[in-house]
Amino acid sequence: MAFDLKGAREEGYTDEQIAEHLASMHRFNLAGAKEEGYADADIVNYLADKSTTLAAVKRIASDTFAGEPSIADKAEAYSSESQERAAPGNLAPLSEAGYNKIASGAVVAEPEDAGIISRAAAVAGADESKQAELQAVEDTFSRAEAEKKQEQEQYSQFKRENPNLAAFASGTRSLASSMADIPQLSNDLIKQVAIDPFRHLFGQESLPPTARFQIAKDFEQAGKDYMPEIAKKSLSELNGAKEVGSWIAAQAAMQSPQIVASTGAALIPKLRAAYLGIMGLSSGASNYQQNLEKGVNQNTAMSGALTNAAFEVIGESLPFGVFDSVGKYIKNLPLPQRNALIADALKKTMLVVGAGVAQQAAEGIGEGVTQIGQNLSERYVIGDKSVGAMDRVPEAVAIGTIMGTPTAIAQSYRTAKNPTDILDKSKSVDESINIATDIIDESLN
Repeated sequence: MAFDLKGAREEGYTDEQIAEHLASMHRFNLAGAKEEGYADADIVNYLADKSTTLAAVKRIASDTFAGEPSIADKAEAYSSESQERAAPGNLAPLSEAGYNKIASGAVVAEPEDAGIISRAAAVAGADESKQAELQAVEDTFSRAEAEKKQEQEQYSQFKRENPNLAAFASGTRSLASSMADIPQLSNDLIKQVAIDPFRHLFGQESLPPTARFQIAKDFEQAGKDYMPEIAKKSLSELNGAKEVGSWIAAQAAMQSPQIVASTGAALIPKLRAAYLGIMGLSSGASNYQQNLEKGVNQNTAMSGALTNAAFEVIGESLPFGVFDSVGKYIKNLPLPQRNALIADALKKTMLVVGAGVAQQAAEGIGEGVTQIGQNLSERYVIGDKSVGAMDRVPEAVAIGTIMGTPTAIAQSYRTAKNPTDILDKSKSVDESINIATDIIDESLN
């Protein structure tokens, strides 16, 4: 259905917000248009009033279904809150999914949907002018298909030749996307807590969600494009030791930014608050965006996001407690017992190995706890009953164990050397960094 531009402006939406909405609906390159000098108003007018593609599709569809209920009526039937659908037999010659796109007023952006338009035109017996318009539409789709195919082939080739480098690129871009979504989460949280309640007192509706930054969308898409196929598999889908090894390598590459950050935060306690804050906010922001895209009410989406963030912080905090516990245990031993422990090679070896194993296990358990909590949030806060409590938990535990390897090595080395000074939180960050650097340097030499 046609976009009500006048109504949107009367509701108080700016041209920038409308342009964001229409660009998303039409899959329009908003950033590119702005770089070429087009103003928001120009883009809004073009997308709202001059979409020849959409006009062509609607006319062809109208002719195809001549004598049947209007396009508007069909659209309403297809977008009802109960999600009921008309019987597929009433939709010939279009597929149910194809007609749903046309009837709801969505621009047919996927190249393969050009075939849907062709079938509609054939049945309608479109005249010469409509055939010319149809050809222009299909030419556009053909070019888009060729460009998209070429781009995907380049990504596929890169992933085949450099799977771990592609995994690293995917991980860094996905993390960047989550962090770029933090301002949207923060802004909407302020609106829901401090502004919307006052609007409701005066009978006004809640403010709409903040428009997502284009850079967040671009990073998210890049993260998906770069992700190698092996990294998408679940543990149950891996066949043989070679695939398991490739999966571990890909996951380590994808999680490398978090691995570096978490290891640094373990060695330098004063960095932990910042680390936990960033991880919690980025996880919550990503979840909030996913909930909105699924059509979840923004208040419910926010509740789910905050719950998600809380479990992220809890799961990330568990390994830090284990990391500190061994050093505290040694530090609190009476001096004679401490000396005896250090002098006994077997006991010391068992303590060193046990400290590393416990640390790595804590990392895996922490990720598992996070995943379980987030699954419960999806099921009971968001209301998605298809999500089970243990979904993706084995993969989360495995990834956590992989991520914990550097911290476990640092734990074992620190236990062997007994550098309890690093637990002194009164020291400055610079002093802690120097101690951590000494540990790493000695372990490498």
